[in-house]
Amino acid sequence: MTLSFNGIGAAEILLIIFALSITILLANYGKNTVFGYWGSALLGICITPLLAFVLLNYLKNKSTN
Repeated sequence: MTLSFNGIGAAEILLIIFALSITILLANYGKNTVFGYWGSALLGICITPLLAFVLLNYLKNKSTN
């Protein structure tokens, strides 16, 4: 089943839901960093969530030392 005006199928919808879920998890992980919850979510949207996780992990480890 596709949406008639965009040609978006079920696979694309599942991919979007997966990306949003990863972004929400990333925001929860980064809420105690300099960026905060919304900053971490925006970072995950602007750059890939994997790179955002690496950056947030570095900032979290740096703040604990």
